[in-house]
Amino acid sequence: MTLKTEELRYFARLAACYLLLGLLPAFAEVQIIPQVADGGGWSTTIVLSNKTTASQSVNLRFNRDTTNGATEAWTPAFLESVSLPTFNLAAGSTMFLHTPGTAAAVTQGWGELDAGPGVVGYAIFTLTTNSAQDGTAPAVTAATRILVPFDNSSGLVTAVAMANPNASAESIQVNIKTSDGATSTGVLPQMPASGHMAFVLPDLFPETSGKRGLAEFYTTSGSFSTIALRFNPRQAFASAPVYPQTGQPIIGTTVTNPPASTPQVQIIPQVADGGIWSTTIVLTNTTTSNLTASLNFRLSVAGSGGATSAWNPAFLENLSTSNLSIPAGSTIFLQTPGTASSVSQGYAELTASPGINGYAIFTARTESSTQDATAPAVSASGRLLVPFDNDTGSGLVTSVAIVNPNATSQSITLNLRTSDGTTTTNLGLNLPAQGHLAVVLPNQFAATAGTRGLAEFYTSSGTIAFIALRARPGGAFTSAPAYFETGVPIITSGGGGGNGGGGSGSGGGDTTPTPSEIESWIAKGTYSAGSLGLTRATAYATTDTVGAAGVTPVTAMTKLDTFSGQFTRVGGADLAKSLRNELPPGFPTLNPTPGSCVVYNVATLTNPYPNLTSVGLDAGPQVTSNGPNGNQSALRQSIQVSGFTYNAANVPNTYLAPGRYTLTGPGGADVGGFSGALDIVQDLVVTNNPDDFKVLDRNGGITVRWTGGEPSTVLTISGSSYTINQQTSSAEGSAFVCIENTSAGQFTVPASILSQLPASGVIGAGGFNFITRGTFSVTASGKGSRFSTPSGLDILTVFNFWSWSFTPQYK
Repeated sequence: MTLKTEELRYFARLAACYLLLGLLPAFAEVQIIPQVADGGGWSTTIVLSNKTTASQSVNLRFNRDTTNGATEAWTPAFLESVSLPTFNLAAGSTMFLHTPGTAAAVTQGWGELDAGPGVVGYAIFTLTTNSAQDGTAPAVTAATRILVPFDNSSGLVTAVAMANPNASAESIQVNIKTSDGATSTGVLPQMPASGHMAFVLPDLFPETSGKRGLAEFYTTSGSFSTIALRFNPRQAFASAPVYPQTGQPIIGTTVTNPPASTPQVQIIPQVADGGIWSTTIVLTNTTTSNLTASLNFRLSVAGSGGATSAWNPAFLENLSTSNLSIPAGSTIFLQTPGTASSVSQGYAELTASPGINGYAIFTARTESSTQDATAPAVSASGRLLVPFDNDTGSGLVTSVAIVNPNATSQSITLNLRTSDGTTTTNLGLNLPAQGHLAVVLPNQFAATAGTRGLAEFYTSSGTIAFIALRARPGGAFTSAPAYFETGVPIITSGGGGGNGGGGSGSGGGDTTPTPSEIESWIAKGTYSAGSLGLTRATAYATTDTVGAAGVTPVTAMTKLDTFSGQFTRVGGADLAKSLRNELPPGFPTLNPTPGSCVVYNVATLTNPYPNLTSVGLDAGPQVTSNGPNGNQSALRQSIQVSGFTYNAANVPNTYLAPGRYTLTGPGGADVGGFSGALDIVQDLVVTNNPDDFKVLDRNGGITVRWTGGEPSTVLTISGSSYTINQQTSSAEGSAFVCIENTSAGQFTVPASILSQLPASGVIGAGGFNFITRGTFSVTASGKGSRFSTPSGLDILTVFNFWSWSFTPQYK
């Protein structure tokens, strides 16, 4: 059943009235969060990301609506503890702020984000009446002219909200050009100083009713801000991109000859048609010249690990996509039919004259709902930042589509920083030439499961393109912005921890500080330690890939060698507890005796030492490893918040080999020069068939077998699984740790342990079922070595590590 046109417009008007825009001057560092609504079925998530290597001061202020467009100061409640209006946002991090949404009546307003360059933000609007719906809109700035592609056809309605941030009244004029070429002009009611308005486009401009096209809003003085939302007949909504412009209006003016220019190439990273899916591609000519564009499509080959083939999808408009003519100041829409019984998916390459902007609308239709999300065409980049949200309490999952538009394969590295500050670095995947991969993020990268944070994807050569979607357990989804960057990575490994395993109990006695050393460090209230590491990581990642045959599990293997170092000064109130391994009451013991295991609830695992502080020390411009396969240098990287860290780039995955490694450092401002040797034995190799770990029977146990490794150390086997509670829509999970002597060569994780983990959950998204695969890893270290302590440190050690990881379904 669909809504009548008047009923649909009622819902669109109601939502448009909530779009109260910021009324502020358009400074480069000031952005407007155009909509904040809480209560009455609404909640808002504000997502702030710091794209720099320095901590940034952020000023976040809010105003709420009173009467007739007036506002007053507002301090909305957030589920997170944050001190408004001013706080710091750590380098290379993302912060999520959630309004509770529990009040009976809605309160709405807008937010002002005032921060240094490099801090960006967006808002996610959630409506929980009927079924949960999400929409995403970026923080925006003011402009003198704004282009708004609109679609009021097929029962769709476009809603627009505007604000005048100036101290004087503004008169905003309107030019409209529909897809049939008809043009019209108009003017909005005068907007007072610091005024705003929200309206449904066909209500003020009936000529847009039932039509698609382009609306141009402009003012001869001052500036204004605009956002738009697209509502479908089933009340689901999505953001509709708008294009801030400068210069004179373009609709209705004399058509000019296009200037000589080199075509630009943009990527639409996801196109899907069939099953329940269809895709609408929207192309806008923002100039006064008639321009051309071409679309070249690639189809994902199911089960190929990302390979593609040429594709020529059908469109309802029956237009050739090889040489599209887009008239000056107009928008064209290309919609796939979505009638095929099975889904085809891939990506598109848009080659067009400068001035052509594009985006895609993904539509999923089922008997009960129709969901939309939008994502822009993008230029490929060597580095991308993606805020992600796989929070266990909400059951949210972030999915990504990655494209390698190059003629050669690309090795992609991933660094993560979660909201608690934990960093995970040097994860990776390979993507073939002209490859395309659509995956659920926690399935591909288990370190993102159950967490929120910032993911940084980068490649040392070539480029990649990206989109991200955020999905709810019930199937609603919305776009999650990605930020295309250049330069070196900003997320690097910090001091401490990681994710456990590997090092527990490892190393010879000479690498372990003596009790007297520990007590002396406690007595002085601080200690300084250096650690160098050579690691080989082998990963088998199984992901659910949507192809012509439906959802198919595909396993990809990657091997990564790394060389890194960290020199850290540690202090704080929890120093004694951490050095003495004193855990809080009830905290699980994650280092059981060899031959045994422990199970724990993931939700209860918190930082046992919250009052521990650390800062990275300067040990010189680089540290060097000289081994059987040559030299590698880990270069010093300055992290504004935590000091310095050292990481080698582009280490070949053949670097680690049995033999002696000499590790040296020239010394720097905090740490003196050093040199020492580390002996590495034969690789530890898990000899099971990788298929043994695709599906784990929780009632049958699993025997792990291995060869090689350092026989004097212990080995860690760990795993985790979580599922979605259908009643609360929250994620619930457990994990285990088993310890065994490396010399044993095998260990059976018993059914009594695996049966305490939940069966892997299944997420239904767009008519497809995706498995929330868990983790299973085997890690161990070599014997290690303790070097003569240089000046500035209390202890300096070096280890090598091996890790094997899998993403099984726990049944």
